[in-house]
Amino acid sequence: MQAPAGFRIRHATPRDRDVLAELFRSFVEEQSGWGGMFGVEPGPHPEYEALTARLIAGTEGGHDLVLVAETDLASPVGFLFASFARRQAFFHEQSRGKIEDTWIRPAYRRTGLGRALVVAALDWVKERGADRVILQVARQNEAGQAFWREMGFGPFMDVMERDL
Repeated sequence: MQAPAGFRIRHATPRDRDVLAELFRSFVEEQSGWGGMFGVEPGPHPEYEALTARLIAGTEGGHDLVLVAETDLASPVGFLFASFARRQAFFHEQSRGKIEDTWIRPAYRRTGLGRALVVAALDWVKERGADRVILQVARQNEAGQAFWREMGFGPFMDVMERDL
């Protein structure tokens, strides 16, 4: 997997569980500033470790992808979670990829790492036969919106919500 000079993109392994949990915690905390459904309770959450362990375990079946972006010093600074799904036979589109979550530590943004993670994920999904990749990005995430547009993504479906 091609990465900018000084960095590597690789598949996550069970050894990455704790560092991925810490990166995911930072990702969630950054999003919590948007309020609403993104808000989280403060404090440590063992669910982060359980989630990352489950995601890494899911890669064994070939339907999930967990990538780690790291410096040459083997210090993880970002991640990407993606999935691949077959659809019902009556659909013209038989399979689809989905980028679930992507995050890079703020100090390493605009280095090409996000682009490298996404290109690796797109290649992975295409190898499995999908013609489309979907993702969701919060409207409040202006930097994310701009990044995904630069990567060739565009509006597909509106997700609507209603408070109860």
